[in-house]
Parts: sequence; C-alpha cells; structure tokens
Amino acid sequence: MRATVILSGGQSKRMGLDKGLLPLNNKPLILHVFDAVKNFSDEIIISLSRNSIISKYAEILPNNVHIVIDSFPIQSPVVGIYSGLSKTSADYAFIVSCDMPFVNSNIVKFLFDEAIGFDAAIPKWPNGLIEPLHAVYKVETALIAAKEACEYNEMRNTDIIKRLKKVNYISTNKLKEFDYELHTFFNINTLDDFKNAVEILKRKVK
Repeated sequence: MRATVILSGGQSKRMGLDKGLLPLNNKPLILHVFDAVKNFSDEIIISLSRNSIISKYAEILPNNVHIVIDSFPIQSPVVGIYSGLSKTSADYAFIVSCDMPFVNSNIVKFLFDEAIGFDAAIPKWPNGLIEPLHAVYKVETALIAAKEACEYNEMRNTDIIKRLKKVNYISTNKLKEFDYELHTFFNINTLDDFKNAVEILKRKVK
C-alpha cells in the first residue's frame, strides 16, 4: 500500500498566505501536487500546522483526502512528517512539500520502486545535496525516526534520515530520464520563484 503525505505547514511570510492555497494558473498549489500523485496513491494525507486553516483546505480537496494537524506545537517539516505518517496504514509513503507544483508522477513511482527493501529512497544531487521532501520512506521506520527527532527537538529533515539504517540515494542524473530539466524539484519560496513557475507552466502547456 502506498501513501502520499503533502506537507502544507503554514503561512509563508514572504508570499503573504498559506502556500498550499496560492493559485498558480488559477489552481491552488496543493492541487497541483494532489493531481500528480492521486492515480497511484492509496491514501493522500495533508499535514497542516493549525486548525484555523482546515476549512480552507477542505473546501478545495476531495472528501477522501485525510487532513491532519501537527502533533507537536513546533512548526517544522519534521513534525509534519511525523503527523502525516502516524495517520497512514501504508507500507511506504511519498513525502512532498505543497510548494512543488511540477511533481513528476513517473519519478515518484520510480522512487516507490527504489524504496523497496530500504528505509527510504531519497534523490541526491551531484554536489551531495539531497531532497528529503521529495522522497519515499518506509512508514514503519521513518515514523519511529520522526517521533524520536520530535521528542529530542531535532527539527532538521536530516535528523530523521540520520536515524534510518538503510537509505537508497538516487542520483538526480538518473531521474533526468523522466524529467530532463528536473522541474519536479522546483519549489516556490519567493515572488521570483512564483514568476518562474508561471513561465515554466506556460512552456509545459504549449
């Protein structure tokens, strides 16, 4: 069983609103991600940081999407990962941020396959940087690692990964077979990023 956990933790001060609700081509970012994973995810979980925004997400998401609120009072992707994984019965889960509108479904399916027999399958760039928020995790072991990281107040994404014994790092060069420009990893943090996303989307729909 495969799940997807989409992290939509909170308001972006630079963008002025919750990024998951930011419209790109008249479609909230969260729905761009949802549409990329819905056909191969047995469960989709949206992890939010606070109760006050549940209704806004519930209005735009299908009824079968499970919305959860962070289990710890600290706003961090680590908390979101723990909160999301704790609500799934899947064996493996794709963890992704809501601000990545060009998630490539073929890459995600490949990562699911590459995660079998490992605690995680994580993309890795030639310079050594990794993509922990665009990766597939074995739920059982990642949940334990995330809970322990939260309890020790260790809030970096690598604080989960360092607790996993067997990680399959996948070269981003390999993933170019599915997405040559690797737009799947493009995320929106600033207004300039948003403008670039608009241009990328224009090229993709031509």
